[in-house]
Amino acid sequence: MNVTKRYVSPGAETFLGVASFLGKPQDYDRGQEDESGLIQLVDYMGGDPTVLRVATAGHGKGVFQEKVSDKDVFSHLVSRGILAPFRSVQFQFLMQPPIEVALDFVYDPRISVNEYSGRYSVMLDTSYLPSLEDVRKCLSGKQIEERAKQIRNILEQRRSGSFQKYKEILTTDFARELARAGLGIDNDTRFYWKADLVSLADFVIRKRNF
Repeated sequence: MNVTKRYVSPGAETFLGVASFLGKPQDYDRGQEDESGLIQLVDYMGGDPTVLRVATAGHGKGVFQEKVSDKDVFSHLVSRGILAPFRSVQFQFLMQPPIEVALDFVYDPRISVNEYSGRYSVMLDTSYLPSLEDVRKCLSGKQIEERAKQIRNILEQRRSGSFQKYKEILTTDFARELARAGLGIDNDTRFYWKADLVSLADFVIRKRNF
């Protein structure tokens, strides 16, 4: 049992430590680590009371002539673009997506990323592999089924072959940071992703509108 004096968010506690997977399980080539596409909330700090405390820190007696609801305060802040109080709420996620997907998570300067090291450790043996259905959707014309199977087979063989060559190179005591050069951007990486509430909301909105 964990004892804490800090604010505990009922909503965040619901998701804390619960693993979810991006995409369908069949979309991923399962290897040594069976966690491809993983996203998991591992820690958080603050909640609604935190935002209210920061937003009203400079308000003394006599500022409000009548009782103002928490909802009204939030609406006031958002409508006037006063977002600093919301940045006091922070989240930390554990993620394991393909490298090409991971690149989308590192551009915001307010976001902190601590990534799995392919220099000191062996790269993860998992990667993104499009499902046969997804390959079909990208094709048009005749013999779609046959062409889709052929393309997916090529992608699967290429991925399997590149990782096998990577492991062979490691047996020669070659530098790990150079040995991984032959792996594709579909190969998984793993990292901790820390973002405040504003940056998280902005990221989700941008991706939804993409």
